[in-house]
Amino acid sequence: MSIKDDVNYVKKSLSSDEKVLESAFKLETLYRKHKVKLWGLAIALVVFFWR
Repeated sequence: MSIKDDVNYVKKSLSSDEKVLESAFKLETLYRKHKVKLWGLAIALVVFFWR
């Protein structure tokens, strides 16, 4: 019974690690897609608050 619990724990931890990695890839593709807009917004905010 203990071995089954250990196997299930490993499966769950691998699953959560895969989810984290998948979300990191999604964030990277989102950044690549909207990189110019994000930098433009950041520069606009800096200029707006600099005054």
